Amino acid sequence: MSRGKKIFHELCDAPDLVAAVAALPLAEWQELYGFLLRNYDENGVTGEVFGVALVISGERLAKMKP
Repeated sequence: MSRGKKIFHELCDAPDLVAAVAALPLAEWQELYGFLLRNYDENGVTGEVFGVALVISGERLAKMKP
């Protein structure tokens, strides 16, 4: 099992998906993102996790100083 898929399965078991994605270190987020880009279904759980990951990444970028 790839690291991205393992991270995805751990997130699916998390009691709070948004908090779990927000707590991911950048390296793990990148693995998750790569996995989801290859495997997501916008109408399934992978699509939901992918959407949350995109929103969290946008928030992280917005907090960075130019």
